[in-house]
Amino acid sequence: MARRHSRLRGFCPCCGFRTLSRGERGTYDACEICAWTDDPEQFDLVNATHGENPDALVDAWENVQRFGWARRGQRPETLRNPTTRDQRDPEWPYREPQ
Repeated sequence: MARRHSRLRGFCPCCGFRTLSRGERGTYDACEICAWTDDPEQFDLVNATHGENPDALVDAWENVQRFGWARRGQRPETLRNPTTRDQRDPEWPYREPQ
């Protein structure tokens, strides 16, 4: 699964930017670009709406593409925009596993 390998390299499972610590999912770190919290259950169950994030990961993928961050509504001022120095996973945008 490309998304699992990407997470091991530190890419956010939502926006695909390298903002999280490298290693296994489930650190509960928050992405500083899209605000996704690295919840292991929501990583494995991309339709789960319970957990650290209010939206399911599949919905958050769409939100990032439409709004630039993981949720609908006003973007928090604490988030930063990606820069040219930010690496994005070449496998992004991620898709629901088949």
